[in-house]
Amino acid sequence: MKPPLLLIGQGSQDDAYAAEFGRFVHRLRCRLDQTGADVSGGYLERATPRLSDSVASLVARGHHRLVAMPLSLNRLDEELSGALALEQQRHPTLMYDYA
Repeated sequence: MKPPLLLIGQGSQDDAYAAEFGRFVHRLRCRLDQTGADVSGGYLERATPRLSDSVASLVARGHHRLVAMPLSLNRLDEELSGALALEQQRHPTLMYDYA
């Protein structure tokens, strides 16, 4: 089983941003479905789905290794590292690689 791709957004209170992020995740999921790769997306803050919900969903579907790909380059390094470390505490079998 290929590791899923977890797209990570910063989050925004702007509904247009959230809608565009959702469409992008959906389009990529449809394209990669042919290769057997699962795609999910989550936000660090201010929008849903939250990163923790997306990770929990992937783990529930049997994934224990994932590829985390941030879609925003501002402020994400420390925040993303902390968020993924927290997810590893919640899901001890979880491993991840950065894209």
